[in-house]
Amino acid sequence: MPVEDDESLEANITRIKCFRNELCHSGSTGISNGEFEDKWNKISSALEAIEIHVCGHKIQGLKNDSIDHETRRAVEDQVEQWRKEQEEAEPITDLCSFLPDKILDERMFGRSQEVQQVKEHVQNGTVSVVVITGGPGFGKTTVAKAVAHELVKPDNRKAVLFCSLLSKKTFNEVATEMIHSCGKIYTELPENPDQWLKDWSKQVQTQVMFVLDNADGVLESEDRNSFLTTLGAIRKLSKQKVTFVITSRKTL
Repeated sequence: MPVEDDESLEANITRIKCFRNELCHSGSTGISNGEFEDKWNKISSALEAIEIHVCGHKIQGLKNDSIDHETRRAVEDQVEQWRKEQEEAEPITDLCSFLPDKILDERMFGRSQEVQQVKEHVQNGTVSVVVITGGPGFGKTTVAKAVAHELVKPDNRKAVLFCSLLSKKTFNEVATEMIHSCGKIYTELPENPDQWLKDWSKQVQTQVMFVLDNADGVLESEDRNSFLTTLGAIRKLSKQKVTFVITSRKTL
């Protein structure tokens, strides 16, 4: 039991605990009126001191609280609006492709086999990611562009979204390019690009191929895990409708 002149919070909590232990470990709950009054006074004083301490913190907190009662209501209304928009979001059934300029056939040499291999893997439907690797000048981007233009032909029934990630090193930069390729132009981008892409993938109802060209920057950065985790989430949330073709100097 703390000394009587110790009125600290810790001492008062300890007093309550000591009185509780004394009662629980006693063989009988019988007690004289005088002893009861003495202990009750000590217990009630400790409880009141604890309450004052707690209320004091709450009162101090009021100093910096907003007195604008409309703020909380406005936030709740905005959250409710977002929830309704999510519930009412229409499935994306007619997604426009986002393509780079086509490379003329006479300018392509010796990459027809690679183009066909990538195309077959993507059309297979069971492959989530096709990676095109090779050193500088190998023709990674050329192959990716050729595949993109092949797969948007009517008989292939795929939407292709081409993203150039050259010099993009952060996940947010990459996500921004991916959002732009989806045909969504914003004066201000979403605060959470990762969540935007996940929500978008839930609405996709057609086969989509993302071409992520020159992804070396983000794959070699600290955001690598965030990048790959998001690709996995998009694939899963789209129910395997989204496939990725990634070009980089190294394998993933």
